Amino acid sequence: MNGQRKNIPKFDELNKKGLEAALQRRYPLRPDLKFVRLGKPHAAIFQKALERSGTRDMVMVGDQLETDVRGAAEFGIDSALVGTGIANVNLQNIDKATQPTYFLKNLSL
Repeated sequence: MNGQRKNIPKFDELNKKGLEAALQRRYPLRPDLKFVRLGKPHAAIFQKALERSGTRDMVMVGDQLETDVRGAAEFGIDSALVGTGIANVNLQNIDKATQPTYFLKNLSL
């Protein structure tokens, strides 16, 4: 096939359909149940944190610019990037969308 995939749906589409089919089978009296992606940077996970905390006065602490920091910025909350995690960056070279509010060298006391 020359390395090309033809007429194959994206993994997310297949996964979503499969999860919704499983929900319908497990909860036949709940047709309202739908799959919602909760991973960062999707707003649903930040919305759930807001509902549980009752305040927007929160900080997303993470080690990834594209998920943790960007997700927090898009949701309108502060973020703290931990320097000992995945992201190994020079903060002066980060674009505004992924600029953390705070930078923590590490999490040790």
